[in-house]
Amino acid sequence: MGCTHSQAHLPSDKCCCSGRAEGETIEPIADHVVERAPDDIVQALRAVDIDGAKAASKEEAFSTSCATQTSEDTGFNSNDFLSATTAGDSSISQHSMELKEPVEAAPPHEEEEAGQVSFGFGIYNELRNLRDECSPGEQIFRDDLASICLLGCGAYGEVELVQHNITKKTYAMKVLNKASVTLKQHQQLVMREKTIQMSCNSPFLVRSYETFNEPESLLFLLELMPGGTVHDAYKRHELWGSKAHCHYYMGSAVYALEYMHERTIMFRDLKPDNMMLNALGKLKVCDFGLAKATVEKTYTSVGTPEYLAPEVITGKGHLHDVDWWTAGIVTFELMTGYTPFASEHDDMNQCELFQRVRRGMDLIVFPEAVSGPCEDLVRALAQVLPTERLPMKGGGVDNIKTHPFFGDFDWAGLLDETLVPPYIPVVRGRRDTRNFSVDELTPERLPAKLPYKDYDDGSHWDVDFATSMTFQNFLGR
Repeated sequence: MGCTHSQAHLPSDKCCCSGRAEGETIEPIADHVVERAPDDIVQALRAVDIDGAKAASKEEAFSTSCATQTSEDTGFNSNDFLSATTAGDSSISQHSMELKEPVEAAPPHEEEEAGQVSFGFGIYNELRNLRDECSPGEQIFRDDLASICLLGCGAYGEVELVQHNITKKTYAMKVLNKASVTLKQHQQLVMREKTIQMSCNSPFLVRSYETFNEPESLLFLLELMPGGTVHDAYKRHELWGSKAHCHYYMGSAVYALEYMHERTIMFRDLKPDNMMLNALGKLKVCDFGLAKATVEKTYTSVGTPEYLAPEVITGKGHLHDVDWWTAGIVTFELMTGYTPFASEHDDMNQCELFQRVRRGMDLIVFPEAVSGPCEDLVRALAQVLPTERLPMKGGGVDNIKTHPFFGDFDWAGLLDETLVPPYIPVVRGRRDTRNFSVDELTPERLPAKLPYKDYDDGSHWDVDFATSMTFQNFLGR
């Protein structure tokens, strides 16, 4: 949730790595058909105007961490998709948790030995029986939420720690500045993020409880993950190279991607900054800003540069298989502390990075930490040809679960939560922010709060954003 990735803009007609000139026809890198989704989902997706192959004839901009949406995204019907993707999902259980009695303020951070595994409140088996008291049908009103402090920032605004005035439960509130969204022409992107996140109900994905629409801002009320990001946990405790941690976190990411792909959703932004830990140390993937539901190839080049698949860089069209490339990159990073295509020189520009990515893993020298089965898995996931990536072959995702790198890893225990995480963060109360980089949130690093009146185009694009409202509006409706 920190401000870790800056935005960049790469015009497709200027980059020496894009592989195509302005207006050039884009040819698919390979014919590839995803496993057929349920008919109701397919019909709902085909009823709306998503990228598909139509984007091949349009000029598109490239941005990192947040996408530049083009006109093919207009007309997205959130209600059609929401009703389709939630059908048949009642069997998915929620494995979120509720912290013990709150403290009045976050306690001072306590010095901990690097790599120390702490059990937070104490007995793990006691913690794993705690569940979120907010049932899916319980409405939360904006008036009942009080802001406590900042947790992080993003492309459009801030992430706040908020507390319910009555129940005293705490949440993360993602605040998007409407003017910034409109200025970047990301209105449909934000509406799609809301639709997809509200439709997902997986123990490996951060849950969204409500969305609110205010005069200046759009708000996501999210499940609080007090353990912070995997990136920060690795950095603080020097966990790079630990197979036990990599097994657990990548196993969780595999379950998250498998869930989304079964619902025709490609995530497109898996990285340690978007992998968060709850108070138990359980991993959940967050930030659906680049996620997209589609049954056909899409051509919008989006993502974080170090994790981009070759077909995204070249603009030749991509599908859900891009997530498996990224899973290979993240596996390499958790085992080494750096991504495979990044230079040891900080001044390497994006074109140099993209040239390396397009050449693929063949020229990458793997260190000892990523030798043997780990190297084999990374290479099998990060294949330049999408159809050659391990889960895209016969056997699907089970090819990862049975790969020698995971050995006797307890996949069933991960799913039913009997497997104890290898690291459990210290969390002293509902308002404890020790696992977030709050000290880095200086005023100059926070996004500007632009007045919406100067950018409002009068289209009322945000009219369907809110799932809840103020209590007074609720009484008067």
